[in-house]
Amino acid sequence: MGTLTMWVTIFVLALATSVGLALLGPLADSWLQAATEEVRRRIQWTVLAVFWTLFLTMVVAVVPIVIKIFVWAQVRIGNSNHGLVQWLQQHEADVMWTVWGVIVVALIMAGPTILAEIRSTIP
Repeated sequence: MGTLTMWVTIFVLALATSVGLALLGPLADSWLQAATEEVRRRIQWTVLAVFWTLFLTMVVAVVPIVIKIFVWAQVRIGNSNHGLVQWLQQHEADVMWTVWGVIVVALIMAGPTILAEIRSTIP
């Protein structure tokens, strides 16, 4: 997996799908408003998990798209012979995996605080 070219379409589709589903949130909210209190309490964690998954999908999908667009723009404006641009062209996948690794480490570090905050908000 030297370059991201073959994967960019998949990431764009994942991003577009996640954004589209997240935009359906107001419909789910209006449905929940009509539901009973018991149903709302039972479904809150499921709704939270769905939207958290959509958010993480968006975060994961945007990284390779931004890398590819950045490299394309640098080549387009004539910087293809610049050393850093050449390096990035050759190591797009490595940069993507590194950024994803930093995101995972940040989530691991922030995880306990995030969960504590959610537990204090949702009964």
